[in-house]
Amino acid sequence: MSFQKWRKKKEKAINEGNLDELFLACSELAELYTSKEEFENALEEYKEAKRAAEAANNTINVAVAHRMIGEVYSSMQKYDFGRKTRVEVFRVWPGRRMTRWRSRELLQTSATCT
Repeated sequence: MSFQKWRKKKEKAINEGNLDELFLACSELAELYTSKEEFENALEEYKEAKRAAEAANNTINVAVAHRMIGEVYSSMQKYDFGRKTRVEVFRVWPGRRMTRWRSRELLQTSATCT
């Protein structure tokens, strides 16, 4: 979808108070901005997506937004900001750390079994 269509979806979500749709529209706009290397605009959209997820009490989407904000900071070569933001993923969604550790452990185990 184009910028214009996602902006319309965002406006509709705001008007209807649909926080899940707002999260989605902001995230998609941020992806489009990132693909065009408009990182400041991408950050603003991801931050708005995070606020929508927080207001909706959607822990997973808050964690996703933190992660994506960190990715954008890394793309901007602001690695300290990126690392700090990604650490928030584990604070917001503590189970994620175990899942990542488990995945790594499983990959190492399967590699030694073959």
